[in-house]
Amino acid sequence: MSAPPSAGAARARSFGALVVVVVVAVPLWWLVVEALRPVGGAPPTSIVWWPGDPTFDNVRTAFEVVPLGRHIANSLLAAVFAVPIAVFVASWAGFAIARLGGRAAVVLIGICLSAAMVPAPSLVVGKIVLFRAAGLTETPVPLIAQGLVGLSPLLVLLYAWSFRRLPADVYDLARETGLSPPATWWKVAMPLVSTTTRAVAAIAFVLSWGDLIGPLFLVHDARWFTVPLGLRALATVPVTEQPVMLAGALVAMAPALVALAVLRRGLVEPRGRS
Repeated sequence: MSAPPSAGAARARSFGALVVVVVVAVPLWWLVVEALRPVGGAPPTSIVWWPGDPTFDNVRTAFEVVPLGRHIANSLLAAVFAVPIAVFVASWAGFAIARLGGRAAVVLIGICLSAAMVPAPSLVVGKIVLFRAAGLTETPVPLIAQGLVGLSPLLVLLYAWSFRRLPADVYDLARETGLSPPATWWKVAMPLVSTTTRAVAAIAFVLSWGDLIGPLFLVHDARWFTVPLGLRALATVPVTEQPVMLAGALVAMAPALVALAVLRRGLVEPRGRS
């Protein structure tokens, strides 16, 4: 069993949590305030903690200016398929890296780190050529297919690190009982890294939900536009109507905030666990 944290460590952790809450909550509150501000007036020149005449009509107007409801449905559709696929691919790749060990694992980890540093826009041209040749740019397939590469190499590394932390006896026992590598991955390793799986799923959802580059270049049918493209269209409203854009952004943030709450639960180990 791990030793309980000291009083000083507990106070430092509480202070750090308070700082994080303030840093995140204050800008979010200002977003809410601006989203409730009536349209037609000039933006405030000083900090306003609550609008003088708050209105929720901006949310309705945002859905009228652009088909935000359809965009939300498209983003959810993409995430429903892309997130499980990304978890499957990332966990498989991470399990393979963890079980290889030695120089091969170091090489693969280096490849993942190198891939993570490649700017996403530099990969768009190749994707456009592939999906256009396959005739899929008028479908939601490009949105879903991004899960086939795990969405981010960092998710692969997160799984590899988690699988490497498991005791070697676990894998030895699985091998002695005759389990194949796929069965060991599914029946032994995955249940032991459920915390990592929740965190990876939450991160994958946020990456899929907030992706602008992919839908912008890979989807040519407006029926399959996603939330980031809807917000991009709202960003063209006049300055006096910016509360409409911010109201749309506030609605679009709700699913991501839920995913981040899941991410927090996934990363925080329950007290008392060894």
